[in-house]
Amino acid sequence: MTLIEIDKLVFNLSGTLSLLREEKERCDAEVAAVQCAHLRELRRLARLAADRYKATETSIEDSRELFTDPKTYTQHGIRYGLMKGKGKIEFDDADTVIGLIKKKLPEQAATLLVTKESLAAKALRDLTVSDLARIGCTLVEDGEAPFVKPVKDSLDKFIAALLANGD
Repeated sequence: MTLIEIDKLVFNLSGTLSLLREEKERCDAEVAAVQCAHLRELRRLARLAADRYKATETSIEDSRELFTDPKTYTQHGIRYGLMKGKGKIEFDDADTVIGLIKKKLPEQAATLLVTKESLAAKALRDLTVSDLARIGCTLVEDGEAPFVKPVKDSLDKFIAALLANGD
């Protein structure tokens, strides 16, 4: 294969990507137009649904005596009723709480505290090969590899999504 032959392949690829970009722009414009046409009604229905959620919650709150046994019901595809609240743990200073756990509940510290250490991959790439070797790392595949990538705005995500969905 010669550089001229590869240039022809790159030219063909570039033309195909231009056609794909144009078609995606037409598709995006049509989707935007359809969304715009329905946006007012979608917003109206979302507000109505929010109002009805609130009205239902208020009526359940005001009628707690109806939800003793059973506490929940399922009707019309909606589950409703009373459920145990999850509660919320609040504190002013995490470092103070961590210190108090270590001091007052040391036997539970391993369960209550999370310690996470991980390697900083980007920083490791900045190390020399000899430094990497000193810490038990090896630089792999440092050679050149072929690549093909559009120079202008990338359609990689769109193309990947199309290919992932299949035909």
